[in-house]
Amino acid sequence: MTRALLLTFTLSLAACSDADFSVFDGQEVSADDSGSGFESDAMTSLRLDVYPSSSLAEGSLLNQTFLLDYAAPGVEVSLTRPVTLRGNLTGYDANPTADVAVPGQSTSVTGYVQAFVPGTVMSRKTPTDETGYFAAQVVPSDGYTLAWIPEVPAELPFVVVTDELVDGPDDLSLYLDYGLPVYGAVTHGDDLDPVAGVSVQAFDVASGVGGPVVTTDSYGEYMLRLYPGEYELRVSDEDDRVPTQSIPITVFDGDGLAQDVHYGTLERNAFRGTVVDADGEPVENVVVRLTSVDLDGTPDGTLVLELDTPRNGIFSDDIVPGVYEVEYIPPYLEAASGPTVGPVKLAEAVELRGPNNQLPRVTLPERVTVQARVTDPDGNPVPGALVRARELGFDHYVFEAIANAEGDVSIRVTDTELLWTLEPPAGVPGAVTFREADPFEVIEAGTLQLSEGRQVSGQVLWGEQPAAYAAVEVRDFYDRLYASALTDDEGRFSVQVEWPE
Repeated sequence: MTRALLLTFTLSLAACSDADFSVFDGQEVSADDSGSGFESDAMTSLRLDVYPSSSLAEGSLLNQTFLLDYAAPGVEVSLTRPVTLRGNLTGYDANPTADVAVPGQSTSVTGYVQAFVPGTVMSRKTPTDETGYFAAQVVPSDGYTLAWIPEVPAELPFVVVTDELVDGPDDLSLYLDYGLPVYGAVTHGDDLDPVAGVSVQAFDVASGVGGPVVTTDSYGEYMLRLYPGEYELRVSDEDDRVPTQSIPITVFDGDGLAQDVHYGTLERNAFRGTVVDADGEPVENVVVRLTSVDLDGTPDGTLVLELDTPRNGIFSDDIVPGVYEVEYIPPYLEAASGPTVGPVKLAEAVELRGPNNQLPRVTLPERVTVQARVTDPDGNPVPGALVRARELGFDHYVFEAIANAEGDVSIRVTDTELLWTLEPPAGVPGAVTFREADPFEVIEAGTLQLSEGRQVSGQVLWGEQPAAYAAVEVRDFYDRLYASALTDDEGRFSVQVEWPE
């Protein structure tokens, strides 16, 4: 794809500010498990998210993100007035009607335009109107990802550009030509039976942005159009009955790409299981989540199926054969913990009225009671400290308790790996502290100690005026909240944070 032929806008390349503390600086991004998209060198950084008061500039200011500098904990930031990005989305008419004199002439495109800086609160997704016109206000910054996604007609490619500087009003008008066809058939089984009605979508590898969604026809065939580049082709089913497959593809300039997608089998087999509590009584409303480990004949496929237990605790369904891990997630208000069972091979159908279960009878254990003392960095008890434990798996339940007058806390949690968050009350030394540990590690230690942290203070300005009563949050690039505050009438704030290692 030659951008000069496609993009009719021009982004100014004015130099960035020399200030030590400025609007997000557009670091390199890459996919990672955190979901933030930041390289490892950014994982030890913190960001400051500012949510301006609606009284500032008549409420026209947008949320903005700044990077914190470890060497300069005292900061001064200036909010920036938004700029407007506007334009028209047009494209090649792939299906000309009888009254069109020249097939392929330009037509308006209905879709949306995205503008976001990865890992920040600066993001906009704006639909076009029926004429293809769009307008969106964004905060000037570099590091923007810009994307143009057609929806009607869907037989057009999408465009994504990354690491762009936006520093003033710009015309982002764009013409989508016909691109290159990517086509094939989705089949399953030895006889290559068609898989109809599943979604096929391409995702830009550099940004993770997805293009138009097409659906396979009765023959299992699909066709979408792309510009040359690196993509992930994803086949999925909104009913979660067909496994998702993600296939890396490279589209070269030329005649397009033929890409078939095959499943070893989609024949579903019945299974069942039973869930009881510690007294042997059935438990209802337990979420049973089956996550594939290895699907028969489809090694690259993934499938997640969820169902709820009825009053008798006996559940049944059918599923594509393979090896699965099974999570049992009781309702939040139950006193039970949710175990994980597996890997379990689900290969052959069972007689649902017979005596055999493919899944073992599961007894939900009781939650674990953790008793510990919350201490400050010097080892002194911290009465009134908030202790929060969030599951890192299952349904990410959050359990909370407040330390008593002796600094002791008692909290019942799931027997799994947990993210512990310790928050000191106002005026107590120490920072919001994060620790990952299972409940028995905390029981063995007997204490939950606050990190000393370091003070981050500063002032938020709007022009030369203080930005009073703006909400500020300090987060890492896993989006964990380290501290929050409101600026005072002079736009000043001060928080204590535990700097990530």
